[in-house]
Amino acid sequence: MAEATQSLSLENDEAHDEGDQLWLGHAKIPRNVACCEVTVNLPSFPATMSTLSGDRDSVFVVDDLTENLQTRDKPFVTGFPHGRFYAGVPITSSSGINIGAYCILDDKPRNGLSQKELTFLRDMSHTVVKHLESDLPHSEEGVTQAI
Repeated sequence: MAEATQSLSLENDEAHDEGDQLWLGHAKIPRNVACCEVTVNLPSFPATMSTLSGDRDSVFVVDDLTENLQTRDKPFVTGFPHGRFYAGVPITSSSGINIGAYCILDDKPRNGLSQKELTFLRDMSHTVVKHLESDLPHSEEGVTQAI
């Protein structure tokens, strides 16, 4: 699990808004009990097929994990870190395979995501894929080859 905040700088520890500190630190939630399992299994669309409006992108949002039948008994809800809100989008390779999830987890319930927040999740997911695929060798035809 990697963690970030809305204003946390990767370059300067002093550059973040008041109250916008990391709260979980280094933690791991097993995939079989996390909401990310649902997110990874959502329909996948390669980044090249996504529309500007995001109509072809998948998203999984739970406003209050304690009220959702699938999540209310999960250890990360009933115990630390006391998750209440989850939103995630699949991290989808350029060939259309979901390889992970980019998500947010909050300890307070929310009322969905704004379009700006949803766009941010999608953009970050696409950025992760671009980074991962940038290190792969390419053939002369430009097709990514497996290592």
